[in-house]
Amino acid sequence: MKNYNDIAKDIFQRRDQYVAEQRRKRKTAVCLSASFCSVLLVAVLGAGIWQAVLSGADSPLTGSEPSHSEDSSAGTEQSSGSTPIDINSAGDTPHSKYPYLDHLQYTEKKIPVAAVGQNVFSYDQIREVNKTSISLYATLYDKSLRRDCIPVFDRQGNPSFSRIPEESDPDTKRFEDMKAYLGEQSGLFYALASLPQSSYRGVRCALLRNSGKEGNVAVCAEIDVYTNSSLSVIVSKDFSAVEETVSPHIAQMRMLLASEGASVINGKRCALRYIYQTRTHQEKGLEEERYIYYAFFEKDGMEYLVQFTSNYTLPNTNQSALGNGYSLKTQQQCRAAFESILADVLVK
Repeated sequence: MKNYNDIAKDIFQRRDQYVAEQRRKRKTAVCLSASFCSVLLVAVLGAGIWQAVLSGADSPLTGSEPSHSEDSSAGTEQSSGSTPIDINSAGDTPHSKYPYLDHLQYTEKKIPVAAVGQNVFSYDQIREVNKTSISLYATLYDKSLRRDCIPVFDRQGNPSFSRIPEESDPDTKRFEDMKAYLGEQSGLFYALASLPQSSYRGVRCALLRNSGKEGNVAVCAEIDVYTNSSLSVIVSKDFSAVEETVSPHIAQMRMLLASEGASVINGKRCALRYIYQTRTHQEKGLEEERYIYYAFFEKDGMEYLVQFTSNYTLPNTNQSALGNGYSLKTQQQCRAAFESILADVLVK
């Protein structure tokens, strides 16, 4: 007959066996569940890829083609691409997920002539408001063959490239070709990345070719200014060779540059033009405004086209209809940034 200690020992042994058995069952169940989930995930992704192949769409594993400004295609040349900057949905047909109605129309909004020190800023308003004129940079970028890269500079001015290089045309070679085209002005890229208004030390740049002409026709570079504005610079030895769509706008700027209405920055003549654009938040009925500024000047035997696109704001505020004023600048602050970049960096 078992005494108290024997009974107790037997009970504890059976308890331990029971606990061990339960743990084993839970472990087996977890392993089976994990295996099932893995198989299910692979099946879902496989179905998505197969559907994408049949429909010609992008694979869900790779995503869609990169946008304008950070086109990471590894191809050596491209004949078309996504728009390089945020132009919104420009047009009077609102996007299903876009809360605004963009207005492509001329609305008179004069900017008075301003003298800042020895500089005189005189602006001419563009009356032809269309998808081309609100972004000459995007139009030229999209319609040109291009070799792009995104150098990120350290504080000593050394560039690095994070994109996986293509053996035949790596980003380092593309960047060296861009600097060779600019010659003495090859410091432009680092100068843009180092701007105090720049929100990132990377520069989206490209070497452009006209599909109908031989050789390179321009170098372009784009950066983010503050958070929601952008600055792009296009440099060409002869803008007559660039894509024909923007040629009429270049001709108008050349005429302004040669006229009495030209601005004077650091003793050099400069043509300044702009577009005033509005949009309406459809649900709230609030109208926002922005300016697209252009500067055109000559420097060291090259022609420069500068585009500065300000953020949208409610008039006379740094607020939008969505209330995100913490990341916006007033239109006066945006114009001051544009003029400062011209005087302090570009037109020198």
